Amino acid sequence: FCGNLPPAIPHIKAGKLRALGVTTLKRSPELPDVPTIDESGYKGFESVAWFAFFAPKGTPADAIGKLNQALDEIIRMPDVRE
Repeated sequence: FCGNLPPAIPHIKAGKLRALGVTTLKRSPELPDVPTIDESGYKGFESVAWFAFFAPKGTPADAIGKLNQALDEIIRMPDVRE
């Protein structure tokens, strides 16, 4: 299984899942004992997650604009970017 880390962390910490590696080039601060895939021998391997927001067809443009503005503000926050 290869999934996004945040929803998996509670299961890893509870012992329900075993993390074999993270796909970023640096270890995760949340799971510092889990090696990177790069460290495991696949040099240069990196795969980062991406997210998307969807809205139903016909959503008013002003609603889309407000959502876009709010998301823009959020992704510019230093703690979110980190």
